[in-house]
Amino acid sequence: MSSSPMPPGKRIPGTVGQATGVDIAIMDMEATGKLQNTGDIGEVVIKGDNVMHGYNNNPEANAESFVNGWFRTGDQGFLDSEGYLSLRVA
Repeated sequence: MSSSPMPPGKRIPGTVGQATGVDIAIMDMEATGKLQNTGDIGEVVIKGDNVMHGYNNNPEANAESFVNGWFRTGDQGFLDSEGYLSLRVA
């Protein structure tokens, strides 16, 4: 979902890199669908062609795992102004 760029790309210690093949955003912790601003901590959410679109025959799991097309990873973190993701350890 994210990776530090290969040299000569910029690496930022303490981050897990930038999005690779998916869109990454940070959603409010109440999962209302409101995406957070740069630097704000929330739940890491992803979407893209290589992210599943739902659980087969399990509407309850879909309702818990997806908000406005975003898959909820369960991880907490924030994005910086260059799109580098930092995860928060609870």
